[in-house]
Amino acid sequence: MFLQIISYLLAINFITFIIFGLDKYFAVNQMWRIREGTLITVAICGGSIGALTGQKYFRHKRKSFKGVFPILIFLQITVVIAYLIYRFVI
Repeated sequence: MFLQIISYLLAINFITFIIFGLDKYFAVNQMWRIREGTLITVAICGGSIGALTGQKYFRHKRKSFKGVFPILIFLQITVVIAYLIYRFVI
């Protein structure tokens, strides 16, 4: 189960990073954009580290995202630690 969670988190963060890169590419080339709701949804589903990394790497400037991703990262790490404590200690 632990390896499945790690695999999921790695995959969703990689996918989120790619989605942020695509959205930046679309913005630069004046193409159809990925909706903010989609970007936030993939971050909430576990991709917050990929979202923050993509935002910084691609210089993806979104005012509405400034404080969201650090909070999501904190919450997601807290959930994973709580799960590990519950699973292996209790």
